[in-house]
Amino acid sequence: MKKLIWIIILAIFGLIIFSLGFYFQDFSLMFHKKKILAQVNGTEITDLDMKREIAFLKVSENANFSESTREDLLDRMVNDTLILQEARRLNLTIPEALVNSRLAAAGAGYSNEETKKIFSEVGLNANRWHHLIGRQLLIEVTVQKVVEDLVRVGEDEIDAYYWAHAGDFYRPPRVHARQIVVETAEQARDIKGKLDRGEEFQALARKFSRGPERDLGGDLDWVTEMDLPRSFSQALFRLKPGEISEPIATQYGFHLFRVEEADKGGKIPVEEAKHKIAEDLKTEKSDQAFQAWIEELRNKAKITIKDVRGGE
Repeated sequence: MKKLIWIIILAIFGLIIFSLGFYFQDFSLMFHKKKILAQVNGTEITDLDMKREIAFLKVSENANFSESTREDLLDRMVNDTLILQEARRLNLTIPEALVNSRLAAAGAGYSNEETKKIFSEVGLNANRWHHLIGRQLLIEVTVQKVVEDLVRVGEDEIDAYYWAHAGDFYRPPRVHARQIVVETAEQARDIKGKLDRGEEFQALARKFSRGPERDLGGDLDWVTEMDLPRSFSQALFRLKPGEISEPIATQYGFHLFRVEEADKGGKIPVEEAKHKIAEDLKTEKSDQAFQAWIEELRNKAKITIKDVRGGE
């Protein structure tokens, strides 16, 4: 009877251990003696935090790490801690719907067996993954809010940039083209005859072409000479809008091209270039504003950083 009782007790204890391991995946890590790598305004960053961050970045950004990059990562983790502290000061939060949306996008990455193994080794499970995704979103939103308040791009800056970099705003000659590609020269000649008799290029492309753009009526969109093999560009850029090429043989089959529109290229007007210039200037200014802001946070903070190998 006593033996049976002990068996039941051991079975219950085993079930508890299994349940803890299933839900937390890091039960063994409860007894891990943590090593403090840094302190940021009293917030500790430990070796286990770094292991989990590496696992998270391996999955979310496909990143790899060496001893030297671990030091850079610790520096980044210090910055992230400062940003999260600032988020709390500003009372910023992330809607659960936004976290779930990001989780859904990253769901395939978490579900594969290799990822589960990586996570299990450092005590990450679905709940911790959810927390890390929300944490990353809060960092992004905080940086965006602060940087947007600091960055402005004026019309005069856009105009000045355009004229200072006028040589960059040039569009090469291009054509809007369609193609039909078939297996044999005989098929190509037969289709060329149909086209010459007035049959529609798009319909014939959908019916006969082997190219990946067949469902689009053979539409290649706008292309420049640099986008195409020389044999193609020589034929295409001799055609006028509405003209159809003779069959051109390649390793993929026999091609027929039709030019829909042609653009001689040249200087891009300032009005057309403004949007891209504004985005480029905003990106540049945002990077500068972020660096200045994070440097200010670091200067005001009480930070102690230890070497990732254990030294001071």
